Amino acid sequence: MTPLLQNLLSDDAGNTSSIRVVLLVSTSTILGVWAFVSITSRSMQEIPQGVLFLFGTAIGGKLIQKCRENVAGVKNDTAGSAEVPEKNKPHNS
Repeated sequence: MTPLLQNLLSDDAGNTSSIRVVLLVSTSTILGVWAFVSITSRSMQEIPQGVLFLFGTAIGGKLIQKCRENVAGVKNDTAGSAEVPEKNKPHNS
């Protein structure tokens, strides 16, 4: 895989993100079909509202995923460093 494509499809940890793959494939498909139809008909075609809705859903899914990753990252960073209060520690008798 080329470095540019790998950077586009990888999350912050370097793992391939399936939602990024879906977003890239859907964007490429929508633009490819639109360009093909516009070129063959020799006039600029409208993209149907249903297709725009599906595209917006894919982008919305990515935004929600990114927000959840950020929130989970903050929780994971702070949860590991929390100290147990003295009154909740087990007593060795």
